[in-house]
Amino acid sequence: MAHFLVRIGEIWLKSRRTRSALVDRLVNNIKSMLERKDLDFSIQTYGPRILVESSDHAIDVLPNVFGVTSVSPGMVVEPTLEQIEYAALKLLDGKRGTFKVVVNRGWKGFPMTSPETERTLGARIPEVKGVPLQVDIHNPDFTLGVDIREKFAFVYTETIQGPGGLPYGSQGHTLTLFSGGLDSPVASWLIAKRGANVDHLFVNTCCENVESKVVEVFDSLSSWYPKTNLYVARVPELAKQIKAEIPEGYRQVVYKVALYTISGLLADKLNSKAIVTGESLGQVSSQTLTNISTINSFSRHTILRPLIGFNKDEIVRIARKIGTYEPSSKVPEFCKLESHSRTNVPKTIAGKMVGKLDFDWNGVEFVKIR
Repeated sequence: MAHFLVRIGEIWLKSRRTRSALVDRLVNNIKSMLERKDLDFSIQTYGPRILVESSDHAIDVLPNVFGVTSVSPGMVVEPTLEQIEYAALKLLDGKRGTFKVVVNRGWKGFPMTSPETERTLGARIPEVKGVPLQVDIHNPDFTLGVDIREKFAFVYTETIQGPGGLPYGSQGHTLTLFSGGLDSPVASWLIAKRGANVDHLFVNTCCENVESKVVEVFDSLSSWYPKTNLYVARVPELAKQIKAEIPEGYRQVVYKVALYTISGLLADKLNSKAIVTGESLGQVSSQTLTNISTINSFSRHTILRPLIGFNKDEIVRIARKIGTYEPSSKVPEFCKLESHSRTNVPKTIAGKMVGKLDFDWNGVEFVKIR
């Protein structure tokens, strides 16, 4: 079994009562993610640190848990200088080049300060036979880290960054309008990072081929979540009606109103507090400030737009990071209903256009496919 030191950041800044609830939620999420991989484990919490004992494969899981700022694999020893030095030599065995020591003395009962411990280890380690290393505190090849707690010391040479944020599910339930393109998975991930429990709805106005590709994107994204669902509403007749009844220039706005209306029906069933979209201000004609305001007026739910200030390059960068870029790139454009959309459709005009549709909103069926 291997040992991992999990660090939390923002959570620890909350009030004691809130912090306790968030840490409990985070620990439960870590358990769920490890259980999903069929890994045995034990977990202990020590203030802003969580000590996990599991197999080496846990390193593929822990850095992907929302609320975790970083993870280090390493060795657990008694909090004495001798034991810390022993662990350091084992971890440095075979390494060459330059290093520095970084000590976090979380237990003030340790007889040396952090700088004193750093200097002592930095001086003693190169003196040991068989360790061809030199100290370089400015530009080292690697870092030897030591985290000292009352009950143990953790020694490590590697730190992997986590997503940070708040524990998944700590901030209520949301529903993401999920097209499978580049934007909506990133929007879902960002709102999940802020602690929301996220389910997803794909409104399929096209075909089965597109649906299978959207499912591939969802499967890539869902590896980040302790639990999440994908629902599909199959309404190909909606796009046909919009093309037949709505004049060029107004179709995309009417289409968005339809998506908001349909997602609102499922949000009511799921008791979702908000609907999440991948809209970015000015990215396309239907996402101007005027049109966003118009579309908003038709929704009974709070609309969250995590990407509202992002450009496409920033969205792509996150998509690559979270693993959805490749499958999203394979999803064809299927919801473009016109070549030239108006950028300033008033609410009154939009209402008249929506009224042209003879669509059975309450007859929409939602199928959970994941």
